[in-house]
Parts: sequence; structure tokens; C-alpha cells
Amino acid sequence: MRHPKQSSGFVLILALMVLVVAATVLTASARRVSSLALRAGAQQQEVQVRWGAESCQALCLSRAEAWLALPEGDEPVVSRSVDLKLGGIAFRVIVSDEQAKANVNRLWVLRGDSGVMAAVQHLQVGNTRPLQPRVQPDPTYLPGAAALLPFSSFEQVAAASRPSQLIDPAGSASLAGRMTLWGSGRINLRRAEPRVIREALDGILMEDEIAGVLMRRKLTPGAGLDVLLDETHIPRPRLVLVRQAVTDASQCHSAWVIARGATREWHRFYVAQEGPSANGPLRWRFTW
Repeated sequence: MRHPKQSSGFVLILALMVLVVAATVLTASARRVSSLALRAGAQQQEVQVRWGAESCQALCLSRAEAWLALPEGDEPVVSRSVDLKLGGIAFRVIVSDEQAKANVNRLWVLRGDSGVMAAVQHLQVGNTRPLQPRVQPDPTYLPGAAALLPFSSFEQVAAASRPSQLIDPAGSASLAGRMTLWGSGRINLRRAEPRVIREALDGILMEDEIAGVLMRRKLTPGAGLDVLLDETHIPRPRLVLVRQAVTDASQCHSAWVIARGATREWHRFYVAQEGPSANGPLRWRFTW
């Protein structure tokens, strides 16, 4: 009479083991399906961000100069921003005139490491969290090499751990709002901030001469170089240097695209340089 009882107990234990194994398999499968679903959702979001950012920059960069030329108050506009929503993701696009910013490569060639470090500090005045400057030019750079720049990344200029430290969506006090690594190096005298003009022309013009140029700009909005530099009484030898350092038109613009999802943020930075060059129009893209 004992054998049936032992057999029943064995069957019960076996059934319990089967149930445990089945539950484990089902749990693992559920986790795998959930992980795959999350991964698929993340990949879909990445695709949306990539194509959304490309669409934003294509639309905004092609209209950058006309957009920045629109009047806004008494001061020229260096940057403008627009908010868009594509596929449930919020995009902010900040379009800027890169030639209305102090050019790091030009400053370094003229003033060396200490000059760039000083400029980084001066141009971050007003930034609530200024970045620590550092100067790390490309070791392979050779003077006169048109295809290579001594500085081509903000990481070579300041210690930033996040892209949001480089740009201020609400203003221009940030490093990327007042400094650039691209363009001809000539500052757009019609559009740049007074602080940026002073930094770019330091050592070329006296403070009262810069104040005279800024006053002419305020009295004659949209005026070209000849009008801005007339009657400033700048000695001719220095006037020649000024004309080598400034321009009244820009051929380099950028679009900083910030995409915000439910749990994270993406940054894309696009730069377009038009005009004659050894390689034709130039384009740069940075992703975070």
C-alpha cells in the first residue's frame, strides 16, 4: 500500500518542479520581451531625433542670414531660437552667426595660449557657471595648412563635461554663444556684441575708438564697414589692421539643435561655411 503513496508524492514534486521551471522561463521571456520593447522604443526615438535634427538644421541653416537680419530692438541679433515639436519630441533650434563671435583660432595665432585663456574667461562674464579654460591645440597643426585648424572642438578650449554647459538656450553668455572655432576669423562688425568686438580688436584699437565705432553702428543700423569706420579718426596704419580683422557680412552660420524626450536630452551642432575655399563650402557636425 506504500508504493502508490510514494508514487503520488513523486508526481507532485515533479509537477511543482515543472511549474517552477515554466514560471522561470516565462519570467525570463517576459523580461526579454520587455527589454526588446524598450530597446526598440529607444532605437525608434534615436531615429526620430536624428531625422528631426537633420530636418531642423536643413530648414534653419538655409535661412540663417535672412532670419538674423530681421530687426529686434536697438541691438543687432547674433542668435535666434525657435521651438518645434516633431513626433512627440520637443526641439529647440538656436541659429547663430559664427562670424559675430570671437574666433579662437585667430586669437591663438595672434596671442598664443595665454591670450586664448584670457579670452575664454572674459567672454564668459555673465555665465552663471563659467567653464575652466584650457588650451589644447591640435599637435598635428602646421601654420598655413588650410585643411586643418589648431582648434576644431570646444573640448580643446574649456573643460565641459556636458554639451548643455556650452550653450545657453535663453541667451549668449555661454562659451558657444560668444566664441567660435570656424569661419574666416574676421569679426562681423555690424552684428557682434560690444564685448566680443572689444575682445577681437584688443591690441588693435583703443577703447575710445571702439566706442566710436559702436556709436556709429547704433546711429546707422545696417551700415557697412566704410560708414562704420569713417570719421573715427583711426590712424591709417591701424585702420589697415582693423580692416584685416573685421567684416560687414557673414559666410559662416550654425544651428545648435536640442531635442528633449521624456527621460533624456540630445544635442546636435551643425556649422556651415560658405564662400571660396580650397575644398569649397565646408560643413561640420557634432553629436552628443
